[in-house]
Amino acid sequence: MPDLTLALDVGTTSLRAVLFDAQWVIVGQDHNVIDSNAPHPGWFEQDPEEIWTKTLAAARKALSDASPTSSN
Repeated sequence: MPDLTLALDVGTTSLRAVLFDAQWVIVGQDHNVIDSNAPHPGWFEQDPEEIWTKTLAAARKALSDASPTSSN
């Protein structure tokens, strides 16, 4: 596989993985929504395991987009 750069943007409500080639052309990407919970006014909770799992899934999807012949 050629030289690639993976950019991850993890925000409060969603995350995105974007894969660029050496010329900074997007060759793969994915987006996932992050669940949140507000158990009390002013409180905001997120599950770190969910954030990690969805970030990893988005990165894998972006990589598989860049390599359609891959068996991922």
